[in-house]
Amino acid sequence: MIGMTITIYNCKCGHDYVNKTPHLTQLAQYTGTVRDAVNVVNPVILIDANVISGNYCYIDTFDSYYYIDEKTIDSDNLTNIICTRDPFMTALSGIMSAPCICARSGIKYNGDFADNEYHFLQNNEVQIIALSSLDVPNTDTIVLAYVE
Repeated sequence: MIGMTITIYNCKCGHDYVNKTPHLTQLAQYTGTVRDAVNVVNPVILIDANVISGNYCYIDTFDSYYYIDEKTIDSDNLTNIICTRDPFMTALSGIMSAPCICARSGIKYNGDFADNEYHFLQNNEVQIIALSSLDVPNTDTIVLAYVE
């Protein structure tokens, strides 16, 4: 069995928030284990305590943040916490230090939000053009999208 520290939080924001830190309230910290091989994307963690509250956690061994999807008590009176990794908070430092602006969503559009940016809606046809077919100087990254 692998021993690990599990920090339980109450998260008061949606899954689409990148930085959830201001929306987290720490509730408790436990030592948890896994019985068998573990999937780090969707782990099942066993805690020797009655964990009732909390919808979010941090697992130090995996250096990852997780949504708590389900909590059950097994026959040994262990709380089984079934989790799904939060890719935003897990990669927060890399996202926040990226040399780009992440301000728009490709799947949501709010007509009440006044701005002059182009809005791309979900399920539109996208044409990808190979860079080798363009006369482009050497650059690190180029993203092209054509939406009809």
